[in-house]
Amino acid sequence: MIKNMLSIQVKGYNVKTLLLLIGLLLVTQVRLLSQTNSFISEITRFKAMIDKDSSVLDLLIHEDLVYSHSNGLVESKTKYIHSIMSGYIEFQKINNEDFKLRIYENLALTNGIIKVMGAIDKKPFDIRLLYSAVYLKVHNKFQLLNWQSTKL
Repeated sequence: MIKNMLSIQVKGYNVKTLLLLIGLLLVTQVRLLSQTNSFISEITRFKAMIDKDSSVLDLLIHEDLVYSHSNGLVESKTKYIHSIMSGYIEFQKINNEDFKLRIYENLALTNGIIKVMGAIDKKPFDIRLLYSAVYLKVHNKFQLLNWQSTKL
């Protein structure tokens, strides 16, 4: 009798097969949502850097941040946000030219090329950067944990 219950057919499809397909669809949807959230976190962070929005930056940046700028400057979360808020680093435009994303459970890795315009200590810059970023999911939101960029 149990064997017969497991072989129930629904309009010609085996229930086990249908459940497996539904499960695969759900996993795919969760993965796409996770990818979207990671990408949104990065784009939102870029906007907050331009807008000097410390509250958004605080939410999107992990406490253990290591931010390595293309000029060799390495900052913690506190120093990084302070550099932006004080005007030492001013971001005017950040255009994403290329973007790749990989998700591994609670980690998201992004790589890409961005064009950045702004100023450091009032000295203007207009550069293209190759970057890698690591995001950690904390309370269902991705926070930037590590950033590394190189001038192109």
